[in-house]
Amino acid sequence: KSMQAITYLNVSDNKPERVISDLDRPIRNTVMVNYELPFGSGKAFNPTGVVGAIVRDWELSGVVTLQSGIPLAVTQVTNFNSFAGFGTQRPNRIADPTLPASQQSTGQFFNTAAFTVAPQFTLGNSSRNPVRGPHYHNADLAIIRRVVFDESKSLQLRAEFFNLTNTPPLGAPNVVVGAAGFGSIISAGDPRVIQLGLKFEF
Repeated sequence: KSMQAITYLNVSDNKPERVISDLDRPIRNTVMVNYELPFGSGKAFNPTGVVGAIVRDWELSGVVTLQSGIPLAVTQVTNFNSFAGFGTQRPNRIADPTLPASQQSTGQFFNTAAFTVAPQFTLGNSSRNPVRGPHYHNADLAIIRRVVFDESKSLQLRAEFFNLTNTPPLGAPNVVVGAAGFGSIISAGDPRVIQLGLKFEF
């Protein structure tokens, strides 16, 4: 991010700079769970035979992360003030850019009509971080089975599911006024990934 987008642009008016920090995250929750199923030697249930061979010594491990979107600076495609040494130019803000969650989409994540191009010889009145990006929700799960041969030898089988719910981790929206696709999101992180593993311990 350009330093001009995150520092004072008008030393005579500091009101647009009194905004949320680039690092602001109102919600950041991470929950880790590790659970051994109660089937196996020394546990609540110790089935034998075919049933025991199937259900013994399983373990579940998971991580759930919930995080608010990051604050984003909005600039404009044409910088009329580059002659004065400004690396970027902020637009004018004429309304609240926040859309209700029910109206947000990848085609328009925020109210793009809230911004207009600041004309030449003006600095633009938009605050430093007027838009917040999409939130991040993710759940990872591991299913683990340990087969013990003796005191020193065992076999571990793992099935790992990253982004278990296959929820697209959306990228940041286009925040450049006048650019094609202003307000839209055209990128996302990885979909669900499944990984299998086998480890022999001795």
